[in-house]
Amino acid sequence: MRQTNTFVVSVDPDHWDLCAYGPTAGSPYPAEHIGEPWTGIPANSPKAKGISEDIQPGDLVTARVKGGGYVGVWEFKDRTVIENQSDVPWTDREYHAVLHFRALHRDFDESYNPGFTDPEYTGRLQGAIINLPAEDPPYKSELLSKLLAEVTLKEDAENRIRRELTQSVDVIIDSENAVPDIEQPSRTESTTTRIIRDTALVPELKKAYKYTCQVCGSRRRQTVKSGYAEGHHLRPLGRPHNGPDVEQNVLIVCPNHHADLDYGMLEIDPETLIIDHGYDDAISGRTLRMAEEHSLEREYIRYHNEKIANT
Repeated sequence: MRQTNTFVVSVDPDHWDLCAYGPTAGSPYPAEHIGEPWTGIPANSPKAKGISEDIQPGDLVTARVKGGGYVGVWEFKDRTVIENQSDVPWTDREYHAVLHFRALHRDFDESYNPGFTDPEYTGRLQGAIINLPAEDPPYKSELLSKLLAEVTLKEDAENRIRRELTQSVDVIIDSENAVPDIEQPSRTESTTTRIIRDTALVPELKKAYKYTCQVCGSRRRQTVKSGYAEGHHLRPLGRPHNGPDVEQNVLIVCPNHHADLDYGMLEIDPETLIIDHGYDDAISGRTLRMAEEHSLEREYIRYHNEKIANT
């Protein structure tokens, strides 16, 4: 079952150009797919067929050449079930479906090998499509971090990977492992957790706030004894915002209000620190909580209000 919203598609070297540059004009596919990446799902691979049915629009996809390295960063759009094999350009086998993507960075100048030598990792790469796990082992964050650090990516690809590393990952709970004797659906709805890139200063700020949200005052827990909070940069790190990683640019918040900040649902008055919430009247009018040893730079609050907020 699906573990995260990051996938790897493996392409035969002989198929790469056909996959990277998509269907051509005159093919039986909608205009939105013409010239965009695609790949085939073999009809004789139940595993690949199952994974291809779990992938959802907007999921992040890294493309690799079988026996080689990573060659592209794409985003999943939709799938087409193949009824006529003449509708695909690959003639080596029969295909069940094709997956259509949007190219974030269509084709690297040269393939990239992340240097993973663990046989378990390389073994997991076998197949037309795989879903990267978030933990045990954390292949998703390891691969995306390496791509971000070691490959010169186009801006769309870099921003998408940064967002994936610092925000969310879908976790699917397999009902086969549920408590027996209780009627369970074949698959639960996905729930969302967040993977946060903690810099050295964020853990200290979390301690200063005792893992309490500056917006709502709630304190969540990750264990019975330990709290849980997240660090949010008012002026985001990385392109196009290029915000600084300093405590004057950081808020400590709960996951819900971290998401609201990311999506522009919160605005903060830089002078009074009074909050204006886009849809929650219980939060609007509250004053942002501040620890005695923490201060915010007004220019970063103004940047958030002007560039991010849409309340």
